[in-house]
Amino acid sequence: MRPYFTIIGNLTLDIIDESRTVKPGGPGLYAGLAALHLGYPVRIVSSIGMDYPMKFLEKLKNLGIDLRIKIVQRMTTTFKLIYEGDKRKVILLESGPEIPYELIEDIDEKFIALVSPVYKEVSLDFIKKLKKKTILLGIDFQGFVRKARSDGVVEYTWDDVCDEVSRYADFIHIEESEAQGLNTNSLRIALYLTDRCKCPVSVTMGERGSYLAFLDEVYYVPVPRVYSGNPTGVGDIFTAIFLLRYYETDDFIEASKWATIAAGLKVLRSYSGNWFSRSEVELLSGNVTVERVLI
Repeated sequence: MRPYFTIIGNLTLDIIDESRTVKPGGPGLYAGLAALHLGYPVRIVSSIGMDYPMKFLEKLKNLGIDLRIKIVQRMTTTFKLIYEGDKRKVILLESGPEIPYELIEDIDEKFIALVSPVYKEVSLDFIKKLKKKTILLGIDFQGFVRKARSDGVVEYTWDDVCDEVSRYADFIHIEESEAQGLNTNSLRIALYLTDRCKCPVSVTMGERGSYLAFLDEVYYVPVPRVYSGNPTGVGDIFTAIFLLRYYETDDFIEASKWATIAAGLKVLRSYSGNWFSRSEVELLSGNVTVERVLI
């Protein structure tokens, strides 16, 4: 039986572009659904406010997802996302509650974990305790590096806490735009982080592909074709598929190929519930040509 894939990060409410419609989002949703597509049992660990739609939680439960949710008397983490071409402007409307470690304290069996906070809801102490429970621990830095201005516009920073968090990872993902506080050169970002964690690191650059680094090896991973559609959640899906395939094969290049294809298919089929199948990703991953980068 496959181990649980556990995502630690707040479920969110998102307003996309100029729409007034509030939609459920967050890493638990996108990474969780991606893992279901690959046949893994899924657990979502999150804190939400009283404003979160309970009907949507019921939908997640009906998919067989184990929900470790704390509901508090404050607002759910809420973002407004504005897309301009391949650029995204993130505006924080509500910062949301922290996630307490007690939500997973009673879990005895080891599991694959993805820590993917959206806005500072996961503490360093949580990660230190979590590490002891995991088979593999993936970390997406999006919620660690975000800092909202007084008007809510999110900027990106890098501090000592980020450095310390990186030491606990078995895989790190960060988007190029979110690593601005560390460096503006994606290749240097990948090299810096793999030196910290001694693990594979992927720095994604949207339609320009990604850099993949592991110790003294660096690769460029292109996107095979340009997909059009809604890119919301694509980074969560990329990270989830990479981590699960890396667990299955211990091959970080193979994992990157699978993640690249799965993310692209999600964008292509944004408004479908069936983003991809395991067999489809396996077949199409053979079209990804990974190039070694000389450093």
